[in-house]
Amino acid sequence: MSPGKAKKVNGAQSIERAMTVLRAVAAATGAGVTLSQVVAASRLNKATVHRLLTVLTQEGLVDRSDDSKSYYLGEQLYALGILAAPRFGLHQLALPGLRRLAALSEDSAFLCLLSGNDAVCVHREEGSHPIRSHVLQVGVRYPLGIGSFGPVLLAAMEDAEVERILAENRQAIQSYGQYSVERVRQLVKAARIKGYSVNPGLVHPESYGLAVAILDERDRPIGALSIGAVASRLKADRQPKLAAALKAEAAALSMELRSMRSKIAP
Repeated sequence: MSPGKAKKVNGAQSIERAMTVLRAVAAATGAGVTLSQVVAASRLNKATVHRLLTVLTQEGLVDRSDDSKSYYLGEQLYALGILAAPRFGLHQLALPGLRRLAALSEDSAFLCLLSGNDAVCVHREEGSHPIRSHVLQVGVRYPLGIGSFGPVLLAAMEDAEVERILAENRQAIQSYGQYSVERVRQLVKAARIKGYSVNPGLVHPESYGLAVAILDERDRPIGALSIGAVASRLKADRQPKLAAALKAEAAALSMELRSMRSKIAP
């Protein structure tokens, strides 16, 4: 391998590791995360994590509390997010639909975004029903294939992409007791047939979910809408009605997003 090519590969690896560390910090949401917690979450060695956190802090992407010695997402990330919002403002566009879904179902409605080989919850809208599942909260991240979000996002991808992600996520998927790569393939197949995915308590026995993918202007999945509830609230006879509502909101959101992006496209 030539020196130039080796340097390029090493540089890409550093970026990948930095993103892994940044995602570990993000997963803690507002609670903050210690160096040892980032090491455990990232599976990188302590020296590497410390070096990356130092650089990310210097660049303003991570903030460190001198009192607690915990790390948080930095101000520069917020600034970058503001700049990206006009093109990727899915969160704000989704809020009215999420409120309608929560009002209709009386259960919790969620927005998740595709993030590498994971799906991360970015919004939870509470319904009025007094009995709720509190498993899925903002900032929770699952490997693609897990929960209601994972299979429906994979179902909207090409087969080759699905197999690549399943191969890379194999260990993470198998860490969830009810899951295997083959079971995820079956869930993806079912989601393609129905147009939505159901999680019948596979992550937590009493926590059910339905999800529908949100597609961008190129018909690629960028996120998903979901309704989550305790098992008794999402029995089979109720699922088609809620799935229809999810599909309608996801389709409307995709159209609105495409319209917005077409107006600002260079």
